[in-house]
Amino acid sequence: MRIVALGGRTSGPGVGSAALPHVVAAARSHGVTRLVSVSGAGVDLPGDRKGLGARFVSALTHRLAGALVGDKEAEHRVLAASDLVWTEVRPPRLSDGGPTGRWRLGDDAPGLIASPVTRGDVAEAMLDLAADAGQWVRASPFISTVRG
Repeated sequence: MRIVALGGRTSGPGVGSAALPHVVAAARSHGVTRLVSVSGAGVDLPGDRKGLGARFVSALTHRLAGALVGDKEAEHRVLAASDLVWTEVRPPRLSDGGPTGRWRLGDDAPGLIASPVTRGDVAEAMLDLAADAGQWVRASPFISTVRG
């Protein structure tokens, strides 16, 4: 199993789409079949279930950070074309903080008032997914914070 968290606020566009083909090739050559990565809720993928608020956020994200979003969409195409057992987690926004255990994965995109997800919760979700190769196979679930 491998966990991939390429790119970020300061890395600039193109990092993930340039690196991920090499990650996939290295995984294949070393017998790794499970790969978990992180993307973003603003990325538009085939089959997405996004309400009006989530579609607005995606459009705004494309407008303000188009190159970074395009890079994540290119990463998805690399994953989708691979034969790996992959999962791509998509948070709406990230906040600093450790795992709270108050997260869930789902098919429906969070909307305008989605709470940020802590980086610790994203990491915890990715580790859980990496340990259980039967969850969210070849899927890109949204991660959200459970309120309450």
